[in-house]
Amino acid sequence: MLKSTDPELSLHHHVAKVRNTLQERLHKGMWETIQQDLVPLGCDPGASIPQGGYFLWLKLPLGIQCNDVQQVIKAHGLKVSFGNTGLFMVPSNEPVTDESYIRLCFAHYTVDTIQTGIHLLAQAIQLCLDARQGNTSSHRVIG
Repeated sequence: MLKSTDPELSLHHHVAKVRNTLQERLHKGMWETIQQDLVPLGCDPGASIPQGGYFLWLKLPLGIQCNDVQQVIKAHGLKVSFGNTGLFMVPSNEPVTDESYIRLCFAHYTVDTIQTGIHLLAQAIQLCLDARQGNTSSHRVIG
């Protein structure tokens, strides 16, 4: 692979292809969809798009915690799982007290799958916001 005479099999070609795929998934799949669906709900993906990695940290709207969203997702039978920030932090003696972030992965999924996931996440967050505001008459269904 390192010294192949076929340019399609070279390491440099492979790395460029992976980078382009990840860039498309991050930009088109996740970042644009977050801006469209989640930022209006009060979510904050940060000031700038990540320049590397496989994950994006998303701050949930004020008063909404990871567990709130997780309960809504579970109640609607979605096949989505995530944990609180404690699962992804460097071990420490200090307890994790900020449950207002979730970690989203864009590396393993197609653009369409990422966009669908963000749309479903937006619906779950909206249900959490409705419940927090006492709007229990909402009959929204996720899916």
